[in-house]
Amino acid sequence: MDRLSQILPKVLRKRGLHEAAVGSQAVVSAQAWISSTFPAFRHSLSAIRIEHGCIVVEADDSIALTECSQRAEELLRHLWHTVPEAKVERVRVVRTLKR
Repeated sequence: MDRLSQILPKVLRKRGLHEAAVGSQAVVSAQAWISSTFPAFRHSLSAIRIEHGCIVVEADDSIALTECSQRAEELLRHLWHTVPEAKVERVRVVRTLKR
């Protein structure tokens, strides 16, 4: 009997959804890393998407932005280890625009 971990990637590829699923998995993994690494800023930092090999993290304030930017290489290594299929090449931390 086939396992779900073997069947799911096949079905996602067949339906053209594998890349989106891997990207979502990388965003969830990045957010988990952010929450555990920066507990004081877990509500201020949000991994939001992957675009062109770059994971985008939004920061609500400049202190959170600075802290996350300084440890971006660690986040990148974490993603290479946990979600190698995502092929994340860089981390971009941006300030959230509040209106």
